[in-house]
Amino acid sequence: MTLFMKKVFILSVFLISTLQAQETKYYFYNPKIDYGSDAIFSPLTMMINSSYDIFRNGAHSKDVFNQPYLTGMKNVWRNISSPLYNINRYGWDRFTREEIFNLNLNAKEAQFLPNFSDHAIGEGMLYAKTAEWYDYNGYRYPYLWSFITTSASQFMNEIVENGAYEDTSVDLIADMLIFNTAGFILFSNEWARDFFSRTVPLYDWSLQPVIDPTTGFLFNAGEQFVIRHGIPFAPRYSAFVYWGIHGIAGISYACDDESNLSIGVGQVVNRVNENRYKGLRFLTPSLDGVIGIFYDKNNSLMTSVLLTGPRLYNAQINIYPGLVKLGWFEPGVYLAFGEWDKFVFGISLAHIPLGIGLGSRYDETRSN
Repeated sequence: MTLFMKKVFILSVFLISTLQAQETKYYFYNPKIDYGSDAIFSPLTMMINSSYDIFRNGAHSKDVFNQPYLTGMKNVWRNISSPLYNINRYGWDRFTREEIFNLNLNAKEAQFLPNFSDHAIGEGMLYAKTAEWYDYNGYRYPYLWSFITTSASQFMNEIVENGAYEDTSVDLIADMLIFNTAGFILFSNEWARDFFSRTVPLYDWSLQPVIDPTTGFLFNAGEQFVIRHGIPFAPRYSAFVYWGIHGIAGISYACDDESNLSIGVGQVVNRVNENRYKGLRFLTPSLDGVIGIFYDKNNSLMTSVLLTGPRLYNAQINIYPGLVKLGWFEPGVYLAFGEWDKFVFGISLAHIPLGIGLGSRYDETRSN
C-alpha cells in the first residue's frame, strides 16, 4: 500500500467514525411527498442514475449487460491507488489547469466545471439526501450507509465511463479523490446542508431510468440538479439553473403556493470525445443547444420537456408519477424521439428503481 493510500485509509476511518455519530435532520429528502421526482428517489435509483449517467453520451453503448466492467474496474483502481504517479505522467500543470481551475472557459480546458457542479455540489447533496432516506427507513448510522452507497455508485460511474481504456486517466482521479471527497466533507457540515436547502435551495431532479428487456439497453439514466433563488423585485419569479449533462438557465414562475413553471435555454453535452495527450486519454464535450420547460410541485419535478438542436434535433419528455392518474395507476412516462434517440418509450412507477421501456436499436455512429 502506498503512503498516499495509507493516508486516505486513515482519513476514511476518521470520516466514518464521525458519520456514525451524526444526528440526521431532513434537508433534502421529504418523505411526505409521494409524487414527482421525489417519489422515485431511493438509494437504488440514485445508484442507477449515477452509475450509468454516461449512457446519455451519444458515443457510448447503452447495453448494460455488455460493458467491459472488469477492465474498467482494474483501470479505475490502478489510477486512484497511485494518483501521484499518474498525474506526474500526465503533467501537473495540465492536470491543474483542466481538472482543478483556470480562467479560460474553452470547452477543451473546462473539465473542472462539472467537477465542481456535479461531483462536489450535486453528489454531495445526494450523499446527504440518501442519508436522510436511510434514517427515515430505520437504518442505524444513516450517514455511514450513505457514504458506502454513494461511494459505490461513484466508483461504478467511473468504471462504466472508463470502458475498455487501460492507462492513466486523470479525470477520474480528480472526480473521485478530490471533488467527490470535497462533496462528502462539505455536506457533512450542517451549515452547508442548511445553506443549500434554505439560502440557495438545491433540488434533485434526476431522471427515471428504464430498461428495454429485449435488448438490455438502459435509457434515461442520469443525474440532474436545479438551484432556484427568488428575485426580490418580482416575488412570483425566480432565477434557476438546471444542470447535469444539460446546462440550462432561466426563469421560474410561481403558479400558486405549490407549483412552478420554468423555462430556460442552454447547452447539452450530446457526445463525449476521446482525445490524446502524451498518448494518454482526456475527454472533451461536443455541445448542442437546448430549450427546457419544467413543471414542479413543492420542488418535486412533475414533468420536463427538453428540445435539442441544431446539431442533433431531439425531444425528451419525462412525466413523473403523480401527474397522470388512471384510477389507482399513477405511472411515470418517458418519451424520446429525434435524430439522437430515434424513438424510446418507457413506463416507471413510484418507489420502483427501474422502469420498463422499448427503444429503437441504438446506432453508435449516429452522433459522429
